[in-house]
Amino acid sequence: MGAIALAGWATLATPVIARPTPAPNLALESGSYSDNMLIGSDPATHTVSGYYEAYAGQKQFGCIFALTGKLRGRSTPIQTYFPGDRSHVIRGALLKSTRRRFAISLAAEHGGCWNVQHFSDAKQPVQFELRAAYPWISVAVVKRPGTYLLDSIGSGSGQAVLNKGDGVGVRAVRRQWLQVDFISGRKRVTGWIRQSDVYSSPRRP
Repeated sequence: MGAIALAGWATLATPVIARPTPAPNLALESGSYSDNMLIGSDPATHTVSGYYEAYAGQKQFGCIFALTGKLRGRSTPIQTYFPGDRSHVIRGALLKSTRRRFAISLAAEHGGCWNVQHFSDAKQPVQFELRAAYPWISVAVVKRPGTYLLDSIGSGSGQAVLNKGDGVGVRAVRRQWLQVDFISGRKRVTGWIRQSDVYSSPRRP
């Protein structure tokens, strides 16, 4: 009887240790996604940025916008806007299902998007899946036509000429310079451009 009572007492006296709640998975893979979506995700700040450019009807209709936000688990509030135009920002959500797959739902459509993709249909968010991963900390949009993609900072030689509206993935920032990737079809070109050659993003709320 004494042994049984002692065993029971030991069981009751065992302290209950609360397990910490796991932190939400904020990771999102940077790279080129389906349907011409570019995504850059900074693991240090959890900031996400992107650029979408798609057309329909032999380029009769176009859907173009940039996005920015700060990752918050599976649902991230984002701002979307036409590059260089801060007067018309449409808010929405980036809905992450895995590190390499997400969807976007917007409160309204950007001009031309309704004929390409219906981003404002809350019941059917537009899905994107990773095609090629790259170590981008952000995505930027070129604002100067005839921007040279230089071999090194300040060099006189370049590998490509970028056009206004080209989206680039940013690998690194060095003072006033950006090391970027430009994707054209299956070809990737890496080089350096000035920060002043790209549009700045609007402030996050």
